[in-house]
Amino acid sequence: MKMVQEQDPDLDNGDAENEEQETEANGADDVALRPGPNADAEADVERYISADVRALYDVYSYRHAAAILANSFPDELVQIEAALLAFRITTGTLARQAETNRLCRRSFLTSCGRPGGSRPEFREI
Repeated sequence: MKMVQEQDPDLDNGDAENEEQETEANGADDVALRPGPNADAEADVERYISADVRALYDVYSYRHAAAILANSFPDELVQIEAALLAFRITTGTLARQAETNRLCRRSFLTSCGRPGGSRPEFREI
């Protein structure tokens, strides 16, 4: 005897379409290329986040985060902005680091991380 579990139509709240739209909107990527529908107005971001930071980064504020930082935690906002302004990374830096990582992995695997390239012995305990 096979039991089939079906959803009770009385319990269906009709959100299937909304869930599908939300899934499509979020997609498989975890990086948004534009602010979500609940983002604060751009004018609010401009009011609280420095022009220098906004020139380097796409800044979005949700649930008045920029206003809260500026008014309740001004010292921390100054530190965050200073860190963002000091941070620089280029595609060249990323490419060099990837090549370095690849070479290190190859070297490590060749020598198994041991002087002279001797292979470690694995024993069952």
